[in-house]
Amino acid sequence: MTRVVESVAPSFEEVLTWEKVITNELAGAQRYQEFSKLLRKPVPVPSIAINGRLVFETIPSTEELKACIDRNINQPIYSDRKRRI
Repeated sequence: MTRVVESVAPSFEEVLTWEKVITNELAGAQRYQEFSKLLRKPVPVPSIAINGRLVFETIPSTEELKACIDRNINQPIYSDRKRRI
């Protein structure tokens, strides 16, 4: 999953930040729990969220991820930071 995001992210570097969440580390486990509570279900691992919305529960192709980012680029952001995936 990380490789797909790493290959796509440079095309969107002006509008996108991304973070890999490692669930076996304390901060990652806390983030996982918070997001699972928001979704009201366990977050699939691996997965990709954009602007607080779960968009991929399986590894997408680079084309699918680029298209998804394009569709979501002008959607409201749920933080004051750049768009996150």
